[in-house]
Amino acid sequence: MIVIMDKATKTKAWKELTKPFAKSVIKKSPKGFGDFVPHHIYTRRLVDSGLLISFDTVEVIRGAEGHVISARCTLVVDSPDGEKTVTACGDVEPSAINMFKNGKKSEGELIKDAESDAIKRCCMRLGIGLHLWEQDMSEEEYSASVSVDSKPEIKVETKPVAKPSEEEKKKMEDIANEMVPDDDMKARLQQALEFHEKNETLRKKFKSSAWNTWMNSENNPQDLSLWTQDHFDAFMDIFVEVQSNTEVDGTKELVEEVFGDVEDTTQACPQCSNTAYIEDNRAKKESDPGKFGAIPDFACSNWGDKEGCGWGGYINSSNPDKEVPTTWL
Repeated sequence: MIVIMDKATKTKAWKELTKPFAKSVIKKSPKGFGDFVPHHIYTRRLVDSGLLISFDTVEVIRGAEGHVISARCTLVVDSPDGEKTVTACGDVEPSAINMFKNGKKSEGELIKDAESDAIKRCCMRLGIGLHLWEQDMSEEEYSASVSVDSKPEIKVETKPVAKPSEEEKKKMEDIANEMVPDDDMKARLQQALEFHEKNETLRKKFKSSAWNTWMNSENNPQDLSLWTQDHFDAFMDIFVEVQSNTEVDGTKELVEEVFGDVEDTTQACPQCSNTAYIEDNRAKKESDPGKFGAIPDFACSNWGDKEGCGWGGYINSSNPDKEVPTTWL
């Protein structure tokens, strides 16, 4: 659904869209080119801005061996200056290609990896996350330093191997921690899900659907303790896709689909059935018991210009005529 905005609203939305990412979502890469933000964070920011028009894969590019190595994608967004279109190629990491060769990744997953890289590059050309690219090593320098087909030289060591120093141990631990930043992957995953969907009921529904999709691939580990950064990002991709494809437009049918049966909780006066003048006095009574402690918990107000019937009700009242409906609580 395209949201119609005036220029002032677009300007404000564009400023939010292009502001630097918070430190809490920036991850350290265990090796390679600089810091990064997972692509699902880019996707969520684009969707939340209301400026996203489309993101499409134009071409899937294959290498000499026939497997996917890149994808050319186009991102279209609205802006205060009008529609902007950018196209960029996203690459597949050498480690992912090696996993594909070893049967641990599917071709579809390679395409998703390339698309994920492409959306970040498209965003960079619009100024979104640009600060992450302005680091010591250029992207070109990084690309030139890695090779998909490069193989490490294997040497057989016949003499005893020296034990690593404490400093070397610390470096190895840091690299391992960066690959899975949090010891408790479940807690980290929950935090990310809460970031993307504030409503608990919707979050549970989306998570359940995403997990069912995750389980359909035999290559996806079910034990969270076995997850790497790639697993985390892949699952969040699925979650965001489920979230984006679920429409909730406020109609009773769609709300019931998400929340279950909808119960009518309209506060209608038990005496006159009027809904316009019901007042909840609980906060008032709690704030100043000396002044308001004796007034009803709820009232159909006839004070001043209000035209209620004057009914007053109390929670847990023994008088049926004064009892507050349980659906109001």
